[in-house]
Amino acid sequence: MTSDAVRNIKVLLFDLEGVLVPKNIEEDSHLVDKSIQIIKKYFGMLNSKGYICGIVTLRNEDRLIDELKRIPDCHIITSMFDKVAPVQKLLAEKGLDFGNLFYIGDDMFDVQLLNRAAVSAAPSNAHKEAKRAADFVITYAIVENLFNFILNEILAQEKV
Repeated sequence: MTSDAVRNIKVLLFDLEGVLVPKNIEEDSHLVDKSIQIIKKYFGMLNSKGYICGIVTLRNEDRLIDELKRIPDCHIITSMFDKVAPVQKLLAEKGLDFGNLFYIGDDMFDVQLLNRAAVSAAPSNAHKEAKRAADFVITYAIVENLFNFILNEILAQEKV
């Protein structure tokens, strides 16, 4: 990964469960509400800097997905197993390609997208194949730290 790769990033996509929210989030409605507010805040910050933001998930439509769809300029991509094709479609619609993509994912279904993205990351608790495919392995206990790492460590390289 080079600073040129970072400079070309225009789209930031995130896996949902295991990256932005815990895998068992539906069990805690307070955590759902808090997670939505955090995602809304940081996507707003990233959008204001000119980035396109979105979530790629295998999750079925539910309250969480419905609420996330209400976030302005938040692209929600739901797919059954193939995450690459719908992401490629979104990029094409924006006149972009995988060279403009940052992606963070944590499981086997994310590996192809991690490999295709210009810059990719996986959380430290991700499946070993996802960590192997990622440019960065990120340790964070709360999702705010993930967004701060992206803003301060990865995207800050674009100014170098």
